[in-house]
Amino acid sequence: MSQFSKKIRFILVCVVSILLSFILLTPTVNSQSFSDIAQDFDFLNTSSNVGIVPGKPTSDPITRAWFIEKIKPGETIEQVALVVNNSEEALPVIVMAKDAIQTSEGGFSFKENDDIDTMVGSWIEFVDNSKLTVPAKSVTEVKFKIKVPEGTKPGEYAGVVAVQQDKSNEKRQGIQIVMRVGARVYITVPGELELNTKAKTFEFLTDNNQAYKDFLQRNRRANYKDIYLNVTMENAGNIFTKVSGKITMIDPSGEKFTTVYNKELAPNTVTADNRIPISGQQWKVGKYKAIFEWDNSPQITINKSNVKDSTPTKSVITEFEMTQEQLDRMAKLQAEADSDTKAPIPTPQTNQVKEEKPEETTVKEEKEEDNTLLYAVIGGLTGLVAAMSGVLVFFSYKNSKKNKEDDAEDVEENKKSEKTETTPRK
Repeated sequence: MSQFSKKIRFILVCVVSILLSFILLTPTVNSQSFSDIAQDFDFLNTSSNVGIVPGKPTSDPITRAWFIEKIKPGETIEQVALVVNNSEEALPVIVMAKDAIQTSEGGFSFKENDDIDTMVGSWIEFVDNSKLTVPAKSVTEVKFKIKVPEGTKPGEYAGVVAVQQDKSNEKRQGIQIVMRVGARVYITVPGELELNTKAKTFEFLTDNNQAYKDFLQRNRRANYKDIYLNVTMENAGNIFTKVSGKITMIDPSGEKFTTVYNKELAPNTVTADNRIPISGQQWKVGKYKAIFEWDNSPQITINKSNVKDSTPTKSVITEFEMTQEQLDRMAKLQAEADSDTKAPIPTPQTNQVKEEKPEETTVKEEKEEDNTLLYAVIGGLTGLVAAMSGVLVFFSYKNSKKNKEDDAEDVEENKKSEKTETTPRK
């Protein structure tokens, strides 16, 4: 092999060494920085150290906050959640999937950690470990799968992909607050989708109703002088429904008072009693009349079409007769309530773990400086230094070997010369 070919091979070896050093020594960044993620999401949660949002939103704005999927029975889809660490230090977190539940007032919540999931919470499986450590001020991907069981009926189902800080190794001192933050998961199983609501209860509440008395005693803002209407709504349909309406009350003199009514109803559920106050009006002797009118609409935007409304009627009327005897009783109850409000309420002490469940992530994060490029440059320079050190060692070794060979040749020549000089002439 010629001297020129040896040089070419040597140069190629050096280049490959530098490239390998650059690849191996450059730090790998598995999580995204706030500066990256803030360009796509302006609602990252800061009420907790950790938060969670969908990782693959579509053109529908609602998918920036909620997971919205249409899945047939037996099918499996893959999704990605972004786990947010708002703090200045790396945090161990637990990611979980839970069934959604409806609160007594019709709100959205989800099961406790120890509660068994039977619906969406059990349909979700995390691809990676659901316990991980998220670097400070960063966003990390968590992959999961959703499989709808065979035989699932058409309709909408809800759950939550939630995250909480893992405090299992922390020492408890007094009350330990564990805050779970969840991103809603709505799954539509294709088929016949139906809206169907009705007012199961619509009545006036007076001091004759024990439930009303209990309500007033629990609610320090309640007033016996206010007029209250009790409303219980039922969603007999199979999709999440927004109920928007108004309640108009007419007093004995014919004067009208109006208040709005808005609820989100889960499929096949009934809300608890909702006390609707018509505040600032004095009771009068005579007949009262109230009219409740409402309309329905799908809560999930992708299902606004191809949905039929089977609601038989969207209005209901109730009446009530007020007497002077009842007015006197109410005045007495109000006087007693006013005197009770002056006494302070003691705060109970507890050592149990308190869990809070915020529903959404709505606070904008501040952008942080991304040091990924700096790390890459440092890694590259480190690799370059290592490669150059190898080159220097190689040259040193080559020169040393050449010097030894030259010395050996000199010694050999000297021996030959000496031998020639000492040979006798014939």
